[in-house]
Amino acid sequence: MAFFVWLVVYGALAGVIYALIALAFVVVYKSSRAINFAAGEWVSFGALLTASGLHVLALGLAGAILFAGVGMVALAWVFGWLVLRRMEGRPLMAIIMLTLGLGALMRGAGAIVFKGIPSAIVLPIDLDYVEILGLPLPPERLLCAAVAGLCIAAVHFFYQRTRTGLALRAIAANHVAALGAGIDVNRHLAITWALAGLVSVAAGVLWNMVSGGGFGGALVGLKIFPIVVIGGLNSIPGCIVGAMVIGVAESLASGYLDAVVGSGVSVVVSSLLLLGMLWLRPHGLFGERPATRV
Repeated sequence: MAFFVWLVVYGALAGVIYALIALAFVVVYKSSRAINFAAGEWVSFGALLTASGLHVLALGLAGAILFAGVGMVALAWVFGWLVLRRMEGRPLMAIIMLTLGLGALMRGAGAIVFKGIPSAIVLPIDLDYVEILGLPLPPERLLCAAVAGLCIAAVHFFYQRTRTGLALRAIAANHVAALGAGIDVNRHLAITWALAGLVSVAAGVLWNMVSGGGFGGALVGLKIFPIVVIGGLNSIPGCIVGAMVIGVAESLASGYLDAVVGSGVSVVVSSLLLLGMLWLRPHGLFGERPATRV
């Protein structure tokens, strides 16, 4: 029983970080209904910029994160100014193909620009395992999960309690009505992508600390789609629940099934849950059911 509880807690801690990674996808879709298939590459790029600031520019961890945040906001602004504003009114498939191309470009550019730079980002403090209710837990995972939870809460507060968040929700609800109300749609969509860039930096740094830099953000970005489909594409609470489901399911599969069936079963679990959700409830647990004319 203790082993089962440890697996659940361990998976939940991973789930909080998964939720922050998926949030980089949700904030874009929530405001613009654009499906960003390059979300994993954004997370990876945020971590690589931070590693560059840490190992090459010697800015320290806080300075490196600030450097990466400025870099990702600049990238979001350039992408919005040069590309996105020209895509207004285009079919959804065109935007999907655009983000796929952006992801491929970022992967290729990252391999060239950051070649030879150490990718690992570690906490500047050395801590022993923390025992909570008899369960030994790695302190870096506890700390990263706590920071990820604060970041998610901050984004949720931004959307629910600020005028800019209200404007973004209005744009998502009705693009034309938002224009008629005097909302500068292009400026607010640029803010959306900038916010996604900042979230990507936080998610990339935290995941790098947990994984030791051995499992890239672009790969862990593949977990975004099962998470957002389970929770609902435009729901921040759904993003959290979906991430928790994936994190706990992977942990339990790794603890019980890998030893019986073979390693790698935990990787398949998220895909199986994705297929099950698409079959039972395609709009997700907290997603909005599409309106149909009757």
